[in-house]
Amino acid sequence: MRTSDDEMRIGVFFDGYLPLHETKDPGQLVLGFLDLGIQSEMITLYKQELKTYPIRFPFPIRFATRSQILTTDYWRTVPDDVIVAYTWLSRRYLPMVSAMKKAGKFVIVKADSDGRYAFPTDPRRLSFRYLLQNFHLLSFGEIFRRSYHVLRTKLMKRRRIRRVAEHIKLADKVIIESPQAQINLSYSLLYWGFNLSSKIYVVPNPVASDLVNTTVPFKKEKQVMVLGRWDAIEQKNTIRMVKVLCQFANLKPDYDIVIIGSGKEIIQKLISKITSSRIPDQLHLTGYIPRDEVIRHLARSRIFFMPSNWEGFSIAAAEAVCMGCTIVGTPIECLTFLTLGGFSGTIATDFTELPLLNALLIDAHKWEAGYYDPQSISHFWRNNLCRKAIAEKIVRLIDISKNEVHSSTSKPLH
Repeated sequence: MRTSDDEMRIGVFFDGYLPLHETKDPGQLVLGFLDLGIQSEMITLYKQELKTYPIRFPFPIRFATRSQILTTDYWRTVPDDVIVAYTWLSRRYLPMVSAMKKAGKFVIVKADSDGRYAFPTDPRRLSFRYLLQNFHLLSFGEIFRRSYHVLRTKLMKRRRIRRVAEHIKLADKVIIESPQAQINLSYSLLYWGFNLSSKIYVVPNPVASDLVNTTVPFKKEKQVMVLGRWDAIEQKNTIRMVKVLCQFANLKPDYDIVIIGSGKEIIQKLISKITSSRIPDQLHLTGYIPRDEVIRHLARSRIFFMPSNWEGFSIAAAEAVCMGCTIVGTPIECLTFLTLGGFSGTIATDFTELPLLNALLIDAHKWEAGYYDPQSISHFWRNNLCRKAIAEKIVRLIDISKNEVHSSTSKPLH
């Protein structure tokens, strides 16, 4: 890697890059490095959707094929000194990371994860507790299939974490997006004898500048907003989301509730089934809407409700706090981080209906009592989640590494 006196170049590898990711974290990372005056580019696999994209592209883009990214020769042709690579710590990217390292690159692996890879912090959806909580939502065949996967995961737990450890050893640094996710990952590794916590750093995903530069009103309306892919019923906890919001609408008739995102027809059917009548007047189903309309709803809303069963790092939730909303949600890693112990939201005790409804009512009361200040919430999170601040955190990791003695192996504790 070049010294700080030379021009450092940073490439961001994200194989699935599409135009929609320009305002998401992959595109914002590149733009954040450019904001700092560092040469940066996006490296991705070629797709038809990107054929005309470079005409208006806000940063350089480098295309590769699936076979090229597995070769050392290809990475030697890439002029970037540092590669921030989205790999999710998946074993299928190991040959690519190995090729990057052989080509002399400084590799920062992006986990984009809740840190739940193996026992004792198993993926939430691969636990018997999750199955019991969602027993009534799953078919017998799905319960049988999921139970098999849970057992298989527990039997193969050491093999699973060994692959993750191998990935981390190969990389120079690993970025994970929230403190609890870092704890989850480090704990599982240490439990199985891999002391690799010194390589794992917390760096959240950045929020796009169009939102960060939008004015936040001093007074918020009595509005709850939800945003998501509601056709992803299991992950987004869609059925419970609808049940909780219908109960909240009855208890708080002065609040508007805006439901944004895909799966509008599914939600309509669920509401009709729950209420046994027409959709309540205060429930507004928009379906998919353009980004500028989403931002306008965030500006008006007090509460951003997120009942997900699992997430990596939610950009939607991060955008909400940057717009002065509070978050009410489940006790997942990224929401625990973004609510900051009650400063910017309320976390339910678990993933079921009554705790979620209770958290919503508590948060609404806190707004009504004047506990929250949208200006303070947005100011704090914008300073911490804007793309320039996130880019600076990554550059500091690179600078720290110049003074460290690197080791490619880690001795097991037992």
